[in-house]
Amino acid sequence: EKPAEECNPRTFNNQPYTGPKNAYVSLPEPVQEEDLKTGNPHKGFDEVKRDIDVKDLGFLFDLVRVPCFRDSMLFSMTGGTVLAAFRFYRTRNLNRSADLAVKSFVFFSLTSWSFCRYQYREKRRKIEMAFYEAQRSALEKVLEEKDQAAAKGQGAHPS
Repeated sequence: EKPAEECNPRTFNNQPYTGPKNAYVSLPEPVQEEDLKTGNPHKGFDEVKRDIDVKDLGFLFDLVRVPCFRDSMLFSMTGGTVLAAFRFYRTRNLNRSADLAVKSFVFFSLTSWSFCRYQYREKRRKIEMAFYEAQRSALEKVLEEKDQAAAKGQGAHPS
């Protein structure tokens, strides 16, 4: 095993590393006595990236593409609004109606999301089973044709 001073984090297989700079984690410099006196525990570590690109947060804006998101949100917003309107019509208490709207929104969204995801998983499972069944039947057909060809070939040549 190499001593610590011979290990260089900027080399790979004893060759200089030429890849992207953010592809490796740079090791901190050894702590010196003056660092202990000044109390800087972060000396040698890279700075945290402060600027966030909008492309990094793209998944937050494409929620409509998430399966079941649209349906569960529409169902929960409708359910929460209807229940809150009915509660407000009966009691004329806005705070209790708003409270019911939030609670019913959460309940309906979690319930409809879970049910929709269950249906989605079952549909995918059935499609995969149909795909594998089609593959299996095609493979059986090919093997059967090979067996028939081999049987015809053996019948023509008596041993």
